[in-house]
Amino acid sequence: MVDLHDGHGMWPSFAMAAMGFLLSAGLLALAGWGAKDRSDDGLDGSAATGTGSLAAFRAVASVPALRWLAAVTVALALGFYAQFESGLPAFALMFLDVPERTIGTAAAVNCLVIVALQKVVVRWTVRRHSASLLVAVGLVWLLSWTILAFSMRTPGIGAVLFVTTYGIFAVGETLFAPVLSPLTASLAPGGMVGTTLGLFAALQTGVSAVGPLLAGFALGAGHGMTFVVVHLVISVVAVLAALRLRRVLPPPARLVATTSRSSGARQAPVKGVPVRPALPWVWPVHRQEMAKVIDADPCRQQGHDVRRFDR
Repeated sequence: MVDLHDGHGMWPSFAMAAMGFLLSAGLLALAGWGAKDRSDDGLDGSAATGTGSLAAFRAVASVPALRWLAAVTVALALGFYAQFESGLPAFALMFLDVPERTIGTAAAVNCLVIVALQKVVVRWTVRRHSASLLVAVGLVWLLSWTILAFSMRTPGIGAVLFVTTYGIFAVGETLFAPVLSPLTASLAPGGMVGTTLGLFAALQTGVSAVGPLLAGFALGAGHGMTFVVVHLVISVVAVLAALRLRRVLPPPARLVATTSRSSGARQAPVKGVPVRPALPWVWPVHRQEMAKVIDADPCRQQGHDVRRFDR
């Protein structure tokens, strides 16, 4: 459908992309049809209190965990998303000498892996440590760029390694998607979930826009290995930042929840009331044994009003 030798050969691809965006916009409009207006529910503190965007940015930046999460987001975006559509294809065409059809094959493999693994990975990540999953994403990025560096030394199998790399990148994408937004929402200051999510979306989009520009300078000057090495370093930075994030995460935000919270406010223990950590989920066959554990709880035996809080 696409004729790369014709100056107008890309119009079918652009037309299909435009139709996809229009369809997505229609589905979003249909999903919001008749929905309740929640602008007065206090979900966005900056709108409710009249504070400006600068004050909202300062409130978000005052949370150490959010600062480290922003560093992880920037590094992971630079490490792959910023190069997916332009930098990596240009690198493959210029330095791996692969045909144009291989670029399309790699993109198709990437999509297929995401579709195949998405539901499985989402179920697997539930109740996993959020920062540990981000570390895993950084390691996936690191492995992929290492393979790309090796492909420059083995031109005979460069095309195969390039397609394989896109499949490996897809594994990291499926790990990253169910973690970032819920974790950002759980760390957001009280009443500023929407503002925080918007700031992180703008941050990731801005970084992704800068990536192709940097790739153009490096690849245009013939520095293919430098291009790969820089992204290896960025991937290492992402891993280190995620490890640091693991240390500063507050306990309620450490695990990936089944559903994201509608508010950034977190429940605090009540003074004078014993706190018992939330019990882990158990299979139904163990419910009777777990009931015995609950009945033997010292707090319950002392007659206290036992309340459960997130770890």
